[in-house]
Amino acid sequence: MASSANVKALLSKTSHYDKDERYMATTDLCEVLKKQDFDVSTEKEICKVVLTLLHDPSHDVQAVAVKTL
Repeated sequence: MASSANVKALLSKTSHYDKDERYMATTDLCEVLKKQDFDVSTEKEICKVVLTLLHDPSHDVQAVAVKTL
């Protein structure tokens, strides 16, 4: 299971300048969310980041953000 530090690292990578990094971080985050429960503050942070990704310039990142929701 992913630790809170791993989740925070993934969240920071979602704002990377490279669209491939954002895509992979969001995909990895989606997989972590399927396997683990988080505390309320972490869930709020994840939701905020994923909602931001819905407006990403890359359509691939947007698509994986929708899948994550």
